[in-house]
Amino acid sequence: LAWLRGTSVEAVSQEISSMSCGVEGSTETTHEDVGLIREFFSCPNLHPLLLTFVLHFLQNWSGVNVIVFKTVHVFETVGSSIDKYVCTAIVGGVQLVSTGLSIFLVNRAGRRPLLMISGLVMTISMGSLAAFLYFQSSIPDSWRWLPLVSIIGSFIGYSVGYATIPFIIMGEMLPARTRNLSGALSSSFNLTCLFLVLKFYTNLAEMIEYHGVYWLFTAVNMFGVIFVFCFLPETRGKSLQEIEVIFAKKKTVNYA
Repeated sequence: LAWLRGTSVEAVSQEISSMSCGVEGSTETTHEDVGLIREFFSCPNLHPLLLTFVLHFLQNWSGVNVIVFKTVHVFETVGSSIDKYVCTAIVGGVQLVSTGLSIFLVNRAGRRPLLMISGLVMTISMGSLAAFLYFQSSIPDSWRWLPLVSIIGSFIGYSVGYATIPFIIMGEMLPARTRNLSGALSSSFNLTCLFLVLKFYTNLAEMIEYHGVYWLFTAVNMFGVIFVFCFLPETRGKSLQEIEVIFAKKKTVNYA
């Protein structure tokens, strides 16, 4: 853990000891306090829970998960000049490499910068894909490799931030006392969002056409950049206790 974080073994050991004490204290309090449900509905719990909900929504409605599960269908839709199965293999390799790189970036660059970079890259990629679909009939064959480039860009952007960071933040922000319940709800919301975007992808395409669907994904990604910049606190380098204090404070907190 110290190697992954780039910190000293002593600092990690101290944090583990602090976490252990917090868990023990929480267990003792649980037996004495019957107001756990009231605590669940308190602002220090609902605030980070709502943040995780929004991040899970952004993660699934960014459009990348549609491409992950329907890669061949997507390349058939955009009419790429490269074979759809070759495109699928290329995209899979890019996702593998970029996800591996993101592991080393998370604790070096911070959560907020990576999420904003991720959102910006996906906004540009999904926007270019939507524009390609809108003008598809008038685009010459010599430019039909553009969808592959856009999709590769979206996978790189997604892997750098939204592929992993929402789950990291869920483990960091949710208070220890209510984490079992809050974590279950947050994970369930994530899977619900994934189900909805996959279930209604073709239905949306029938209503607003495929270029409309990808403009929707573009808008969601742009909203994500603004949301992270305005509302998401940075958790890199903070202990779980310090993060809980951020949400327990009623005064304005500097998120920079």
